[in-house]
Amino acid sequence: MLLARSVLAVTLLSGSLAHAAAPAAPRAHAERPDAVVAVRIAVAYHDVRALAGVLKDIFVVHPERGDVRAILSDPRDATLVVFATPAGHAELRRVLAGLVAGPP
Repeated sequence: MLLARSVLAVTLLSGSLAHAAAPAAPRAHAERPDAVVAVRIAVAYHDVRALAGVLKDIFVVHPERGDVRAILSDPRDATLVVFATPAGHAELRRVLAGLVAGPP
């Protein structure tokens, strides 16, 4: 009788511990309208690195916050790689159109 109670107690205890130790279901990621995306923008300018520096100063680029998170230059094919929210990309294209002749 004592053995049966012990086995029952161990069974109940191990079942509740296994349930408590089970990982929770992963949460679904909410779609955010301010999600940061990377876009390559070809520019018709002879010094892409200097242009990237000017744009960084205009937008006060910070990796942790803001609409424009990073602006990188690729001088091999005269492109800018911009990490920004959709609103940041629109604003950067507007400013770029004023700085550089031709379509950004």
